[in-house]
Amino acid sequence: MLRLFAKITTDWELNQCPLDHEFDGCILHCVQGSSQVKEMYAQIVYKDHKIIELNNRATEQDQRLIDLQAQLIKLVTFQSKNKRNDFLI
Repeated sequence: MLRLFAKITTDWELNQCPLDHEFDGCILHCVQGSSQVKEMYAQIVYKDHKIIELNNRATEQDQRLIDLQAQLIKLVTFQSKNKRNDFLI
């Protein structure tokens, strides 16, 4: 995204940007004539959101895995205690 911004800023002066150089809005408003750049920016935004969504799902899956491992440890510990108690009786 920085390369895209650098390309835009070389083509357009930043002082022409109506949004006081706010990064996200400036790209779209500074290149009013270039629909291809707008499309590329929209794709980048979409892919960024998709990456965040997938990262959140991966984090959730990691937490589920940690919870299952903790349950397994408890179960194994409980079973081993019961076996020891069976031997003592």
